[in-house]
Amino acid sequence: MRHTIGIRRYGRASAKFTYNTELVYQFGDIAGNTISAFNFETDWQYSLIDKRGRPTFGLKLDYSSGDRQVADGQVNSFNPMFVDPAIYSLAVVNTPVNLLSIHPAFTIFPTKKMMLEIEYVFFFRASLNDGLYSPSNRLVLMANTIDNRPIGNSIGLLIVYNFNKHFNFTLRSSYYRFRGLLGGFGLAEDIFQFSPTFQYTF
Repeated sequence: MRHTIGIRRYGRASAKFTYNTELVYQFGDIAGNTISAFNFETDWQYSLIDKRGRPTFGLKLDYSSGDRQVADGQVNSFNPMFVDPAIYSLAVVNTPVNLLSIHPAFTIFPTKKMMLEIEYVFFFRASLNDGLYSPSNRLVLMANTIDNRPIGNSIGLLIVYNFNKHFNFTLRSSYYRFRGLLGGFGLAEDIFQFSPTFQYTF
């Protein structure tokens, strides 16, 4: 039995600066252990609205708790339940369980119809006493098989082009680079993902 409560604050601090902050806490019990886990997210955007192309600098931070100690009667690993894979790299490597991620990004509008965004993400384990989880929330590497906190980096590209009010094109691409500490576990090869989409709206 796991309960989830959360709070969100978002808005515009000025004409150029927007923000979004979320805090989620989970509690309950599982197999006689007490659940106590949390997730903290921020998304800050600073846009130069008076410049050509409206260049925007963004920074996202995401902290999802991991288990603090083995067999202590508590489960501290956050359960994200429903995840947008685009946030954590479409290469589908990570999920927000025992995960700290930092996402600097840059967005520009070269034309009125086109948006281009480049993002670089740094991934770390939130707790050294917890392992690495797949997007299905499955433990793929136990804590005692990983020595370091960094687990990889990812660079992402998003291009959106609106031909008209009915037809648009979206290209998402990401390249995930492991930090070399997962060799021997089937997770040592870098991953490249490429996803073009044409959409018609009526």
